[in-house]
Amino acid sequence: QPLTRARSDREVPIHAPTSGTIVGPDELEVAWPPGGRAPGVLLEADGEDRFEPLDRPADWRAEPPDALVEWLRAGGLAGLGGAMFPTAAKLRGPFPPIRALILNGSECEPYISCDEMLMRERPAAIVEGARILARAIGAEEVVIGIEDQMGAVRKELNAAIRAADPEVPVRVVQVTTIYPEGGEKQLIQVLTGQEVPHDGLPQDLGLVCLNVATAAAARDILVDGRPVVERIVTVSGPGIARPCNLVARLGTPVETLIEAAGGTAGTIDRLVLGGPMSGLPLASDRVPITKGSNCILALRPEDTARRQPVMPCINCGECVRVCPASLLPQTLFKHLAAEDYDEARDLNLFDCIECGCCAHVCPSHIPLVDHYRHGKGVLRERGVEDARAERARARFEAREQRLA
Repeated sequence: QPLTRARSDREVPIHAPTSGTIVGPDELEVAWPPGGRAPGVLLEADGEDRFEPLDRPADWRAEPPDALVEWLRAGGLAGLGGAMFPTAAKLRGPFPPIRALILNGSECEPYISCDEMLMRERPAAIVEGARILARAIGAEEVVIGIEDQMGAVRKELNAAIRAADPEVPVRVVQVTTIYPEGGEKQLIQVLTGQEVPHDGLPQDLGLVCLNVATAAAARDILVDGRPVVERIVTVSGPGIARPCNLVARLGTPVETLIEAAGGTAGTIDRLVLGGPMSGLPLASDRVPITKGSNCILALRPEDTARRQPVMPCINCGECVRVCPASLLPQTLFKHLAAEDYDEARDLNLFDCIECGCCAHVCPSHIPLVDHYRHGKGVLRERGVEDARAERARARFEAREQRLA
């Protein structure tokens, strides 16, 4: 689909106050995925479609790496592939020397095409952003991973690479379109043959992996002074009248994007933030677009209806065979169903990337990923409580020492 621009002059969250007023976080709440609510602020759009330029260096090539990272941090750069992890934290730290920067452009999940559209429309921006990021981390080369079915994208990127300054080698590598090869650890293993350690990071291997949209945003910050105020969002699914990719302002409600895509086609049973395999169901269409919102998927009742009931696990091992993280999904499920969260953590529950492959092949139709997400949430909450108790204990012991 051609790239279209979604201009919204009604970015109004739930409980919008009278026009012309500004409310604080304590007075306004917005829907937040998957089904919660969060404090919010109201932005009164002026319709002029302009941004306040950031301070930026005259020439980023003359800036030291630490200064480049600070410029990117000030511009609000975060992972635009979905994780929204602050990019500056990835670029700085006590890591071994970085030998390669990997840009992830492989969208292996169905329906999502926002990164492919970006690579078609702005290949030069991606290449220049890659050079900026490579200089910021001292990488010796840049590898852009794309799907093997993106022949036109490869031509566009190679033409942009030939036209760019060859200070840092940049090459495009096509990988097989197999889900979930777009995951960070899976892509690194395919491109380099190395496996990221269980308790480690790609930086431990001398690698940094970022999304292609993050690279383009890095270029916009340092060259145009444009902060991260918009992103491309795929609006698709059987329930969308005219599926397309839209350039949307951060904070635009999902309902506005659906209207820009021609509205819905028939009855909608579920809205999903992300793809059909690993996306999160939304409780409301008033959820705002964030930096990690790459796709809005609208599904009809016939697309979501469960065809068979959930049955007991038969230990067939299919989930083990397809797990890209080499886990034991059926064993994790049994521990989580018994609320034995410590055992599940010891079986590396947090290594699960929630790709949904195990649930997709399960002949018993067990929603395995839902159990894993719930178990992670319980363990995270327990960790917060344990840390709070440890701080209280330390304060009590310090008080006892002072009294003594």
